[in-house]
Amino acid sequence: WFHIFSGNLSFQIEHHLFPDIPAHRYAEISPEVKALCEKYELPYNSGPIHKQFFSVVKKICRLALPDSWLTKPAPEGDPVSEVPEVLEPVAVS
Repeated sequence: WFHIFSGNLSFQIEHHLFPDIPAHRYAEISPEVKALCEKYELPYNSGPIHKQFFSVVKKICRLALPDSWLTKPAPEGDPVSEVPEVLEPVAVS
């Protein structure tokens, strides 16, 4: 019932790969799509609804907010913070 009430949102990957397949067939092709993703080391995000929801919220925040809001500044004297942002090109002879 969850799949029906959510509009088959649990099969978004299958929907985007095969938009012309009827929604009630997504569950049939899901294992094959997951196997292909594993074979080619592609992400196949699945799990309980609460995990999926917070995963989406986290990704939206990460992509929408400035980096300075999401990362801690490097401590003073940290060698990484001493590296200039833009490196000058080096001539190779």
